[in-house]
Amino acid sequence: MAVPSNAVAEFVKNGGSRASLGVVVQPVALGTGVGLLILQVAARGPADLASLRIGDVLVGAGGQVFRYVDDLGDAIEQSTGVLSLQFLRGDRSANREVTVRLPAAGAQAA
Repeated sequence: MAVPSNAVAEFVKNGGSRASLGVVVQPVALGTGVGLLILQVAARGPADLASLRIGDVLVGAGGQVFRYVDDLGDAIEQSTGVLSLQFLRGDRSANREVTVRLPAAGAQAA
């Protein structure tokens, strides 16, 4: 398996950490693709600061609907620090701007 040198450089630069929203999610099937049900929100993490809650269902980022579970991780990696998330809260659609950042040392949320 080959790993691009820029990916290795980014990994080393960040100490093996990746940008995070501070959430734990579970995939759920939606008619339009896949949703990501928020199971946990890290206190004072990016999602918490953007007022995302347990039970919200993430459905897209940057105007793109999630079709696969990995789409959220891809959106976080491609963001320039601020990510526009689309989600469902109950029967309402909503949007939030979330500032993604590297997790605190020892944090496990994605």
